[in-house]
Amino acid sequence: MPKANDISLRQVEAFHAVMEAGSITGAAEMMHVTQPAVSRLIRDLQINVGFPLFERRKGRIMPTTEARALFEEVQRSYLGLEKISSAAAEIRNFRSGYLQIAALPAMSMRFLPRVITAFSEANPGINISMQIRSSTRVSEWVGSQQVDAGFAALQSTYPGVEQIPLYSGSLVAVLPTGHRLAREKALTAARLAGENLVSLGSEYGIRQRTIEAFALAGVPLVSRIEVQLAHAVCEFVAAGAGVGLVEPVTAHQMTDRGLVIRPFDPAIPYFVSLLLPLNRTQPLFFDSFMAMVVGELAANPYIELSRAVRERYAKG
Repeated sequence: MPKANDISLRQVEAFHAVMEAGSITGAAEMMHVTQPAVSRLIRDLQINVGFPLFERRKGRIMPTTEARALFEEVQRSYLGLEKISSAAAEIRNFRSGYLQIAALPAMSMRFLPRVITAFSEANPGINISMQIRSSTRVSEWVGSQQVDAGFAALQSTYPGVEQIPLYSGSLVAVLPTGHRLAREKALTAARLAGENLVSLGSEYGIRQRTIEAFALAGVPLVSRIEVQLAHAVCEFVAAGAGVGLVEPVTAHQMTDRGLVIRPFDPAIPYFVSLLLPLNRTQPLFFDSFMAMVVGELAANPYIELSRAVRERYAKG
Protein backbone atom coordinates (compact mmCIF):
# COMPACT_ATOMS: atom_id res chain seq x y z
CA MET A 1 0.00 0.00 0.00
CA PRO A 2 1.39 3.46 -0.85
CA LYS A 3 2.68 5.53 2.02
CA ALA A 4 1.11 8.88 2.83
CA ASN A 5 2.77 11.82 1.08
CA ASP A 6 4.62 9.39 -1.24
CA ILE A 7 3.20 11.09 -4.35
CA SER A 8 4.66 9.94 -7.66
CA LEU A 9 4.92 11.90 -10.91
CA ARG A 10 2.85 9.19 -12.59
CA GLN A 11 0.02 9.71 -10.11
CA VAL A 12 0.04 13.45 -10.78
CA GLU A 13 0.08 12.78 -14.51
CA ALA A 14 -3.00 10.55 -14.14
CA PHE A 15 -4.79 13.19 -12.05
CA HIS A 16 -4.02 15.86 -14.62
CA ALA A 17 -5.25 13.62 -17.43
CA VAL A 18 -8.55 12.87 -15.67
CA MET A 19 -9.14 16.54 -14.97
CA GLU A 20 -8.38 17.44 -18.57
CA ALA A 21 -10.38 14.57 -20.15
CA GLY A 22 -13.24 14.58 -17.67
CA SER A 23 -13.27 10.79 -17.42
CA ILE A 24 -11.14 7.76 -16.61
CA THR A 25 -11.64 6.49 -20.16
CA GLY A 26 -10.41 9.71 -21.72
CA ALA A 27 -7.44 9.86 -19.36
CA ALA A 28 -6.47 6.29 -20.25
CA GLU A 29 -6.46 7.22 -23.94
CA MET A 30 -4.36 10.31 -23.29
CA MET A 31 -1.83 8.31 -21.29
CA HIS A 32 -1.92 5.24 -23.56
CA VAL A 33 -2.65 2.91 -20.64
CA THR A 34 -5.64 0.87 -19.47
CA GLN A 35 -8.57 2.27 -17.48
CA PRO A 36 -7.77 0.08 -14.45
CA ALA A 37 -4.23 1.50 -14.45
CA VAL A 38 -5.56 5.07 -14.31
CA SER A 39 -8.08 4.14 -11.60
CA ARG A 40 -5.32 2.58 -9.52
CA LEU A 41 -3.11 5.68 -9.86
CA ILE A 42 -5.98 7.96 -8.80
CA ARG A 43 -6.81 5.70 -5.86
CA ASP A 44 -3.18 5.74 -4.69
CA LEU A 45 -2.99 9.51 -5.09
CA GLN A 46 -6.12 9.97 -2.95
CA ILE A 47 -4.51 7.88 -0.23
CA ASN A 48 -1.35 9.95 -0.42
CA VAL A 49 -3.02 13.37 -0.34
CA GLY A 50 -5.49 12.28 2.36
CA PHE A 51 -8.71 13.48 0.80
CA PRO A 52 -11.08 12.37 -1.98
CA LEU A 53 -10.44 13.76 -5.44
CA PHE A 54 -13.49 12.57 -7.36
CA GLU A 55 -17.06 11.54 -6.64
CA ARG A 56 -19.45 9.74 -8.93
CA ARG A 57 -22.66 11.50 -9.94
CA LYS A 58 -25.13 9.99 -12.38
CA GLY A 59 -22.52 7.63 -13.80
CA ARG A 60 -19.87 10.32 -14.21
CA ILE A 61 -16.94 11.25 -12.01
CA MET A 62 -16.84 14.81 -10.78
CA PRO A 63 -13.84 16.54 -9.14
CA THR A 64 -14.23 17.59 -5.53
CA THR A 65 -13.56 21.13 -4.36
CA GLU A 66 -10.23 19.94 -3.00
CA ALA A 67 -9.39 18.38 -6.36
CA ARG A 68 -10.03 21.67 -8.15
CA ALA A 69 -7.71 23.46 -5.73
CA LEU A 70 -5.04 20.82 -6.23
CA PHE A 71 -5.47 21.01 -9.99
CA GLU A 72 -4.63 24.72 -9.97
CA GLU A 73 -1.28 23.91 -8.37
CA VAL A 74 -0.68 21.03 -10.76
CA GLN A 75 -1.46 23.32 -13.70
CA ARG A 76 1.19 25.76 -12.55
CA SER A 77 3.68 22.92 -12.35
CA TYR A 78 2.73 21.72 -15.81
CA LEU A 79 3.20 25.22 -17.21
CA GLY A 80 6.69 25.18 -15.70
CA LEU A 81 7.41 21.84 -17.33
CA GLU A 82 6.11 23.15 -20.65
CA LYS A 83 8.46 26.11 -20.38
CA ILE A 84 11.36 23.76 -19.74
CA SER A 85 10.34 21.61 -22.68
CA SER A 86 10.01 24.69 -24.88
CA ALA A 87 13.42 25.97 -23.80
CA ALA A 88 14.97 22.58 -24.56
CA ALA A 89 13.40 22.62 -28.03
CA GLU A 90 14.76 26.10 -28.69
CA ILE A 91 18.26 25.03 -27.66
CA ARG A 92 18.00 21.86 -29.74
CA ASN A 93 16.87 23.79 -32.82
CA PHE A 94 19.47 26.59 -32.45
CA ARG A 95 16.80 29.14 -31.51
CA SER A 96 18.40 29.84 -28.14
CA GLY A 97 21.94 29.81 -26.81
CA TYR A 98 25.05 31.78 -25.94
CA LEU A 99 28.51 31.70 -27.47
CA GLN A 100 31.58 33.46 -26.06
CA ILE A 101 34.54 33.99 -28.37
CA ALA A 102 37.95 35.59 -27.93
CA ALA A 103 40.00 36.41 -31.01
CA LEU A 104 43.13 38.23 -32.07
CA PRO A 105 42.55 41.58 -33.86
CA ALA A 106 43.38 40.13 -37.30
CA MET A 107 40.22 38.00 -37.09
CA SER A 108 38.11 40.47 -35.11
CA MET A 109 38.19 43.74 -37.02
CA ARG A 110 36.27 42.68 -40.13
CA PHE A 111 36.28 38.94 -40.68
CA LEU A 112 34.44 37.72 -37.57
CA PRO A 113 31.95 40.62 -37.50
CA ARG A 114 30.80 39.59 -40.97
CA VAL A 115 30.54 35.91 -40.05
CA ILE A 116 28.82 36.61 -36.74
CA THR A 117 26.33 38.95 -38.40
CA ALA A 118 25.41 36.31 -41.00
CA PHE A 119 25.15 33.63 -38.32
CA SER A 120 22.99 35.84 -36.09
CA GLU A 121 20.63 36.62 -38.95
CA ALA A 122 20.19 32.89 -39.55
CA ASN A 123 19.92 32.13 -35.81
CA PRO A 124 18.34 35.20 -34.13
CA GLY A 125 17.88 33.49 -30.77
CA ILE A 126 21.61 32.95 -30.20
CA ASN A 127 23.61 35.62 -28.37
CA ILE A 128 27.31 35.97 -29.17
CA SER A 129 29.99 37.79 -27.22
CA MET A 130 33.31 38.54 -28.94
CA GLN A 131 36.36 39.72 -27.01
CA ILE A 132 39.29 41.21 -28.96
CA ARG A 133 42.53 40.24 -27.29
CA SER A 134 46.14 39.38 -28.07
CA SER A 135 46.86 35.79 -29.04
CA THR A 136 48.51 35.16 -25.69
CA ARG A 137 45.50 36.45 -23.79
CA VAL A 138 43.14 34.46 -26.01
CA SER A 139 45.04 31.31 -25.09
CA GLU A 140 44.79 32.14 -21.40
CA TRP A 141 41.06 32.80 -21.58
CA VAL A 142 40.39 29.55 -23.43
CA GLY A 143 42.53 27.55 -21.01
CA SER A 144 40.75 29.05 -18.01
CA GLN A 145 37.37 28.36 -19.71
CA GLN A 146 36.31 32.00 -19.71
CA VAL A 147 35.23 31.59 -23.34
CA ASP A 148 33.89 28.77 -25.51
CA ALA A 149 36.45 29.20 -28.29
CA GLY A 150 39.34 31.38 -29.38
CA PHE A 151 41.32 32.30 -32.47
CA ALA A 152 45.03 32.94 -32.01
CA ALA A 153 48.24 33.19 -34.02
CA LEU A 154 50.55 31.27 -31.73
CA GLN A 155 51.54 27.80 -30.63
CA SER A 156 49.57 27.63 -27.41
CA THR A 157 51.31 26.09 -24.42
CA TYR A 158 48.62 27.11 -21.97
CA PRO A 159 47.27 24.08 -20.08
CA GLY A 160 43.73 22.99 -20.78
CA VAL A 161 43.73 24.09 -24.42
CA GLU A 162 43.01 21.99 -27.51
CA GLN A 163 44.70 23.60 -30.51
CA ILE A 164 43.36 22.94 -34.00
CA PRO A 165 45.24 24.50 -36.93
CA LEU A 166 42.78 26.73 -38.77
CA TYR A 167 44.68 28.17 -41.72
CA SER A 168 48.16 29.03 -42.88
CA GLY A 169 49.52 31.55 -45.33
CA SER A 170 52.14 34.26 -45.75
CA LEU A 171 52.19 38.00 -45.40
CA VAL A 172 51.00 39.84 -48.49
CA ALA A 173 51.85 43.28 -49.82
CA VAL A 174 49.05 45.84 -49.93
CA LEU A 175 49.25 48.88 -52.17
CA PRO A 176 46.86 51.69 -53.02
CA THR A 177 45.07 51.54 -56.37
CA GLY A 178 47.16 53.24 -59.04
CA HIS A 179 50.49 52.57 -57.33
CA ARG A 180 53.38 52.07 -59.76
CA LEU A 181 53.90 48.51 -58.50
CA ALA A 182 50.22 47.50 -58.72
CA ARG A 183 50.83 45.88 -62.13
CA GLU A 184 53.38 43.45 -60.69
CA LYS A 185 52.16 39.87 -60.15
CA ALA A 186 54.30 39.52 -57.02
CA LEU A 187 56.57 41.78 -55.02
CA THR A 188 59.93 41.31 -53.37
CA ALA A 189 61.85 43.29 -50.82
CA ALA A 190 64.06 44.56 -53.66
CA ARG A 191 61.03 45.84 -55.59
CA LEU A 192 59.87 47.69 -52.48
CA ALA A 193 63.21 49.44 -52.06
CA GLY A 194 62.67 53.11 -51.35
CA GLU A 195 58.95 52.69 -50.61
CA ASN A 196 57.62 53.92 -47.29
CA LEU A 197 56.46 50.82 -45.44
CA VAL A 198 53.58 51.33 -43.00
CA SER A 199 54.54 48.75 -40.40
CA LEU A 200 53.37 47.13 -37.21
CA GLY A 201 54.99 47.99 -33.90
CA SER A 202 58.31 46.53 -32.83
CA GLU A 203 56.57 44.34 -30.23
CA TYR A 204 55.04 42.23 -32.99
CA GLY A 205 56.95 39.19 -34.26
CA ILE A 206 55.81 40.04 -37.80
CA ARG A 207 57.76 43.30 -37.65
CA GLN A 208 61.00 41.48 -36.79
CA ARG A 209 60.48 38.91 -39.55
CA THR A 210 59.85 41.72 -42.03
CA ILE A 211 63.09 43.44 -41.03
CA GLU A 212 64.94 40.14 -41.49
CA ALA A 213 63.43 39.63 -44.95
CA PHE A 214 64.58 43.08 -46.10
CA ALA A 215 68.02 42.60 -44.53
CA LEU A 216 68.39 39.25 -46.31
CA ALA A 217 67.69 41.02 -49.62
CA GLY A 218 70.18 43.77 -48.75
CA VAL A 219 67.44 46.39 -48.87
CA PRO A 220 66.97 49.06 -46.19
CA LEU A 221 63.50 49.11 -44.67
CA VAL A 222 62.01 52.60 -44.72
CA SER A 223 59.17 53.03 -42.23
CA ARG A 224 57.96 56.42 -41.08
CA ILE A 225 54.56 55.22 -39.81
CA GLU A 226 54.11 52.55 -37.18
CA VAL A 227 50.72 51.25 -36.00
CA GLN A 228 49.40 48.48 -33.78
CA LEU A 229 46.87 46.75 -36.03
CA ALA A 230 47.00 45.26 -39.53
CA HIS A 231 43.62 46.88 -40.11
CA ALA A 232 45.22 50.29 -39.45
CA VAL A 233 48.10 49.46 -41.82
CA CYS A 234 45.55 48.89 -44.58
CA GLU A 235 43.73 52.13 -43.78
CA PHE A 236 46.98 54.10 -44.00
CA VAL A 237 47.85 52.41 -47.28
CA ALA A 238 44.38 53.19 -48.66
CA ALA A 239 44.96 56.82 -47.67
CA GLY A 240 48.18 56.86 -49.72
CA ALA A 241 50.65 56.84 -46.83
CA GLY A 242 52.76 54.06 -48.35
CA VAL A 243 52.66 50.29 -48.79
CA GLY A 244 52.27 47.55 -46.20
CA LEU A 245 52.91 43.92 -45.40
CA VAL A 246 50.01 42.36 -43.52
CA GLU A 247 48.51 38.98 -42.79
CA PRO A 248 46.24 37.67 -45.57
CA VAL A 249 42.84 37.64 -43.84
CA THR A 250 42.89 41.34 -43.00
CA ALA A 251 44.17 42.19 -46.48
CA HIS A 252 41.43 40.18 -48.18
CA GLN A 253 38.73 41.79 -46.03
CA MET A 254 39.97 45.29 -46.91
CA THR A 255 39.80 45.18 -50.71
CA ASP A 256 36.74 47.43 -50.60
CA ARG A 257 39.09 50.21 -49.46
CA GLY A 258 40.69 50.22 -52.90
CA LEU A 259 43.70 48.09 -51.98
CA VAL A 260 45.71 45.96 -54.35
CA ILE A 261 47.01 42.69 -52.86
CA ARG A 262 50.14 41.00 -54.14
CA PRO A 263 52.12 37.97 -52.89
CA PHE A 264 55.41 38.85 -51.20
CA ASP A 265 58.73 37.03 -51.57
CA PRO A 266 60.50 35.83 -49.48
CA ALA A 267 57.53 34.25 -47.77
CA ILE A 268 56.90 35.34 -44.20
CA PRO A 269 54.73 32.54 -42.75
CA TYR A 270 51.59 33.29 -40.80
CA PHE A 271 49.08 30.90 -39.24
CA VAL A 272 46.02 31.00 -37.02
CA SER A 273 44.61 28.24 -34.83
CA LEU A 274 41.23 27.52 -33.32
CA LEU A 275 41.58 27.07 -29.57
CA LEU A 276 39.03 25.10 -27.58
CA PRO A 277 38.90 24.46 -23.83
CA LEU A 278 39.60 20.86 -22.90
CA ASN A 279 36.93 18.86 -21.08
CA ARG A 280 34.19 21.27 -22.12
CA THR A 281 31.42 20.41 -24.54
CA GLN A 282 30.77 23.03 -27.22
CA PRO A 283 27.24 24.39 -27.77
CA LEU A 284 25.16 22.34 -30.20
CA PHE A 285 25.26 25.13 -32.77
CA PHE A 286 29.04 25.57 -32.65
CA ASP A 287 29.68 23.30 -35.62
CA SER A 288 27.27 25.39 -37.70
CA PHE A 289 29.06 28.56 -36.63
CA MET A 290 32.44 27.10 -37.51
CA ALA A 291 31.08 25.91 -40.87
CA MET A 292 30.39 29.58 -41.66
CA VAL A 293 33.88 30.56 -40.51
CA VAL A 294 35.46 27.87 -42.69
CA GLY A 295 33.25 28.75 -45.64
CA GLU A 296 34.27 32.41 -45.47
CA LEU A 297 37.95 31.55 -45.13
CA ALA A 298 37.76 29.19 -48.11
CA ALA A 299 37.01 32.19 -50.34
CA ASN A 300 40.39 33.74 -49.50
CA PRO A 301 42.97 32.83 -52.21
CA TYR A 302 45.92 33.80 -50.02
CA ILE A 303 45.45 31.18 -47.31
CA GLU A 304 45.11 27.42 -47.04
CA LEU A 305 42.69 25.81 -44.63
CA SER A 306 44.09 23.01 -42.53
CA ARG A 307 42.98 19.48 -43.27
CA ALA A 308 41.91 19.05 -39.65
CA VAL A 309 39.48 21.95 -39.72
CA ARG A 310 38.13 21.05 -43.17
CA GLU A 311 37.36 17.50 -42.04
CA ARG A 312 35.81 18.69 -38.80
CA TYR A 313 33.74 21.66 -39.90
CA ALA A 314 33.57 22.10 -43.66
CA LYS A 315 30.21 21.36 -45.26
CA GLY A 316 29.83 19.21 -48.37
